[in-house]
Amino acid sequence: MKNSFDQIPQSFISKWQDIVDLVAKIIGIPAALIMKVENDFMEVFISSKSDNNPYQIGHKEHWNGLYCETVIKSQNKLKVDNAIKDEKWFKNPDIKLGMVSYLGFPLNFPNGEPFGTICVLDQNENAYSEEHEQLLMQFKRVVELDLAMIQSLKITHDISEKELVEQLLFQNKQLIESEKRFRNLAEIASDSIMLFEGEKLVFASRRFCEYVGIEPENIDKLTVPQIISYIHPDDVKHYGREMQEALAQQKTHYTIEFRMLNPAGKYEWLQNNTTATFDSSGKVLHRIVQVRDITKQVEMENELRKLNADKDQFIRILGHDLRSPFNSLINLSEIVLEDLHEYDLPQIEVLVKIINQTSLKTYELLDQILLWARSQSGKLELNMERFDFQQESAKVVRSVEYMAVEKGIQLDIIETGKICLLADLNIFRTVLRNLISNAIKFTYQNGQIIISAEKQEQSLLIAVSDNGIGMDEKVLAKLWEIHNEHTSKGTSGETGTGFGLKLCKALVEKHGGKIWAESVPGKGSKFMFSLPLC
Repeated sequence: MKNSFDQIPQSFISKWQDIVDLVAKIIGIPAALIMKVENDFMEVFISSKSDNNPYQIGHKEHWNGLYCETVIKSQNKLKVDNAIKDEKWFKNPDIKLGMVSYLGFPLNFPNGEPFGTICVLDQNENAYSEEHEQLLMQFKRVVELDLAMIQSLKITHDISEKELVEQLLFQNKQLIESEKRFRNLAEIASDSIMLFEGEKLVFASRRFCEYVGIEPENIDKLTVPQIISYIHPDDVKHYGREMQEALAQQKTHYTIEFRMLNPAGKYEWLQNNTTATFDSSGKVLHRIVQVRDITKQVEMENELRKLNADKDQFIRILGHDLRSPFNSLINLSEIVLEDLHEYDLPQIEVLVKIINQTSLKTYELLDQILLWARSQSGKLELNMERFDFQQESAKVVRSVEYMAVEKGIQLDIIETGKICLLADLNIFRTVLRNLISNAIKFTYQNGQIIISAEKQEQSLLIAVSDNGIGMDEKVLAKLWEIHNEHTSKGTSGETGTGFGLKLCKALVEKHGGKIWAESVPGKGSKFMFSLPLC
C-alpha cells in the first residue's frame, strides 16, 4: 500500500507537530505520533517533542504485527491497556522500545484511501479515559480536514493561512457553480437522476420526485423501503440481488432493469445505470443513479422475439407441411408416367383427381402462408368493399360443400335478413372458409354445422358452430399461438397444419376485429369473429 502524497506542505506539518505535542502534554504520556503508510512499512511522520519519546521522525518499521496495521485494516480505533498482559500483542515491536500501552485512530483521505494513524503510547499500563479518546478523535478530524484540503486544492508547496482561505473560498464557489450546473442538467434531462451519499438519498431530479409523488425539498425523507414499494413485486428480489452483488464486488458501474409503478398506476420498464465510489474498506461512499424509461425498447425486443418465433414457424411450415404434399404430387405423377399405358381411363381419372385435389390444397396452403406473411410484415393492404353477408357466405359454403358431403354433414346458414358488411371480400372468404373447413374436420359423420350472423352496435358477429368433438381449456388456451405446433386429427383421420386458425386471427385483427372460440369436449365448438358493418 502506497500513500497518495509524498510531500506535505510545511505549514501543515508545523500544525500537526503542535497537535501531537499538545496531546502528549494533556494525556501525560511520552509519545504522541502521526504515522504514515509507505508501501509495506509504517513511517514515523510526526513525533511529539516530549521527554522519553523513543520514536524518531523518519523511522520505518515493517507493518506486519504493528498496532497501526490493525487500525488501518479495521478502520477502527485500537486500545491496548498493557501489551505484556495481552497474548495478541506481547511480542509487538513497540515493547522493545519500552512502550506497553497504545491508543490509535485511522487517518484517511476523503476518498477513503489510508494516510496513516494518529496514536499515543505509554511506558506504563494505561486504560486511556473516554476524554482521552475524544481528544484524539477531535485531532483526527483536524488532520483529516487538512488532508482533504491538501488533496482537493492539490497543495504541493508551503501556503499561508490567507492563501489557504482564498483557495478554499474559490473552490467553494466552483463547487456551488458545479452543483448548480449538475442540478440544472439533471432537471432538463429526459432521465431521472439521483445522488446517494452512503445509503442516504441527498438529491433527486424533479422528474423522479414527480414519479414517486414527493416534493424535492422533502427528498431526504424518502426511504429505501418506500422506493422499493414502487417496484413490481416480481422484480423486488431481482433488484435487491443485483444491487447487493454489485456493492459486494465494489463495481463502479452497474445496470439493473426492472418494472416500476408510474404516476398513472401502470408498470413500466426502467433501467438504473449506477456509478459508485467506495472507500478502502469496501464501503460505498457515493452513487449517482441515472433512471431511464426503456418500456418501448423492451416492448420492441418482445415483439422481435415474437417475430423470430413466427419466422421459425413460417420456415417449419415451408419445410415440412409444403414438402409432404409436393412429395405426394411428385410420386403420383411418376407412377402415372411410368405405367401410363397399363392403366385404363377410369384408373387414370382417379389418379388425376387425387393429383388435382392435392394440388388445390397445396396451392391453398401456400396462398394462406403468403397472405399471413404479408400481414405480419405490414405489407397487406385491405381492399375494403361493401357486400351482402348471406350471398357471400353461400358462395363459401358451396366451395367446401364437397368435404361435408363425404362425411354426410349438413351445412346451414341461418337467415338473418339482408346484412351489409364492410371488409376485404377475399379476406372474409378466407376466414369463413377456414373456419367451416375446420368445423367439418372435427365434426362426426352426419353432424351439423351452422353459420350465423348477429348485428351489434358497430360490428357484425359471425359464428361457425358444430356438434363435433370439442376442445378442453388447455387446447383452447393455445389455439391461436403461432408457435403452437400441436394439431389433432379429425373425426375421419384428417390431418392439417393448424395454420389456418393463426391466419384467421391475423386477418381479422387486421380489420380491427376480434376472433375467439368457445367449446365443450364431446359437444362441439363455436368460433366467432367480428367485422365492421356498412
